[in-house]
Amino acid sequence: LLHETKGIQAFDAPVAVDVEGVRLGLVTFCRTPDEFAEKARRAVAGGVDALATHQAVHGSQVPGYTFREGVVGDVVGERHLPGAVRHVLCGHVHTRQVVEIGSSLAVYPGSTARASIVEGAQQKGAALWTFDAAISWSFVDHADRAWVRVDD
Repeated sequence: LLHETKGIQAFDAPVAVDVEGVRLGLVTFCRTPDEFAEKARRAVAGGVDALATHQAVHGSQVPGYTFREGVVGDVVGERHLPGAVRHVLCGHVHTRQVVEIGSSLAVYPGSTARASIVEGAQQKGAALWTFDAAISWSFVDHADRAWVRVDD
C-alpha cells in the first residue's frame, strides 16, 4: 500500500511500482523469513525486473560475522526468494558486497556513511543500476567523514 505525504511516497505492504519503465517489487523489513517469503511472492506476482528489500540474506557479511539462515531469525535463505527474481537490491547490511543466493544476486551498496568503528576502513557510496536489455550495476564511491578513535 503506497502512501504519499508532501511528495514523499512510502509503503507498508508488499507492492510493485513502475519507475521510468522499470518494474520493482518492494518488500519492507520482515521479522521472519517466512513472512518475507510470503510478502516477496505478493510483490513480484505480476512480474518485476528486480526486487528491492531491507533484509539480510544468507551469506551476507559484516566484519567478523556472516549471516546464516536459521541462526538469526530474520535472515532470508534461497528458499525464501521468489524463483523468478534474479536481482535483489538490498539494504540493511552496511558492508558493500554482492551475494549469490541460489539463482539470485543480492547487491548491497553498504551504508552511505560510517555508523560503527568496524566500518572505519570501508569505502562508502551507493549502487548505480542500469536497466537495459541486461540489468547491471556498479558501485559508486563518495567521500565520508573520517572515523577517528579517541582513547582516554
